[in-house]
Amino acid sequence: MASIKVAEEATHGVIESPKEQTFIYSKILNGNSNDLWEVSKHVVALFPDLAPHYCAKAKFVCGQGDPGSIIIFHFGPGISRGGSVKHEIGKVDNKTQTSEYTIFSFSEGDVVNPSFFEAKMKFIPEKNEQTCAIWTLKYKHNEDEVGLLENVKKMAIIMVKTIERAVIEKRIVRHTMVLKAPVDTLWDVLMHEHEVLPKAIPHIIASYNYIEGWGQCGSIRLLRLGHAIPGGNRILERIDINDCVNKKWAYTVLQGDPKYKYLSAVMDFLPGPKEGTTTATWMGVYVPQNNTVPPPDLALHVWKVFESVAKDFPVYCV
Repeated sequence: MASIKVAEEATHGVIESPKEQTFIYSKILNGNSNDLWEVSKHVVALFPDLAPHYCAKAKFVCGQGDPGSIIIFHFGPGISRGGSVKHEIGKVDNKTQTSEYTIFSFSEGDVVNPSFFEAKMKFIPEKNEQTCAIWTLKYKHNEDEVGLLENVKKMAIIMVKTIERAVIEKRIVRHTMVLKAPVDTLWDVLMHEHEVLPKAIPHIIASYNYIEGWGQCGSIRLLRLGHAIPGGNRILERIDINDCVNKKWAYTVLQGDPKYKYLSAVMDFLPGPKEGTTTATWMGVYVPQNNTVPPPDLALHVWKVFESVAKDFPVYCV
């Protein structure tokens, strides 16, 4: 059951200054906190897809979700008076599953309104695969901005419900596989996948080339699909994480995927249950092109290629 609380705090200084108030919305969601937390990082893609009546479109205008990133959400017809809001991310804490951001209103020409909105989203694990989501808003506003304030509150409540829906509808998927090869060897194969995959599975991946960078964060690579992928052509991907110390790799599909409007994934290689083995995990959040498209599973096929290459072609392991 959801609960809402509003509190007022006296503001020091000029008497005419509006009071600082706190609005709290909490709800028990179906889904474990890890999945809900990960999904919350991808609301720019999921919100317009799952709740277009309230969010017509959203996009990053700065950054990609790290502190300092800026998102613009355009209201859909379900939000009175229409308009847009801008979010600036201030904090992302994976350990406590908490994010903080500032909300600004703006009009045509991107003129920032002097309203003050600071929001925090937190996920707390509960029993039986449930999670308590708490959204807190601290704000100061003028009386003529009541409509804007109500829109901000409404959007936040709908966003929390949309995050839950994304988990229920399995827009987040996880794959785990134990591979018969050491972690360092598989990581080296991954670093050469632009050479490995076109040779091993040309019917799926014809070529893989970097067009910006060489694999570091922010690099862009062009993937040409093989004849086995109906409707496939060219896919652009951005490298989001390349952590050789912790063996973590992440990427986001920017355009061209015939199956998914949006796909962002993180892959980890950890020591496996036996010496010389690796536990590979892949976690992705996605938006399908249509409701008949199954969750992504290409990682499972790619891992088997990596395992084979690590065994038979150690020349790639440098």
